[in-house]
Amino acid sequence: MAELEKIQQRIREIAESRNNVTVSDIDSVISDLGKCGFTFRMKAKGHYKMYTLDDATFSVCTHHPGQKQILPCYVREFLRSMIELGIYEQA
Repeated sequence: MAELEKIQQRIREIAESRNNVTVSDIDSVISDLGKCGFTFRMKAKGHYKMYTLDDATFSVCTHHPGQKQILPCYVREFLRSMIELGIYEQA
């Protein structure tokens, strides 16, 4: 259970800095959730990654010339999925 709390803390950090999130941040959280028993899949096609975590699905565009951060709209999709699964509670 302590591991899930660490993941939830990481999700809160992502929510607080939506303009400074990288694809590797999202990948790390999803991978860690997989280790906690959640079922996940990731498909990459071109500049997009499509994630499925249990029943929630969201995508991330990985192509932003000159920057490694993803756009805040993709972070919102990620957070919406975490709320839908009950992993994250919006303050």
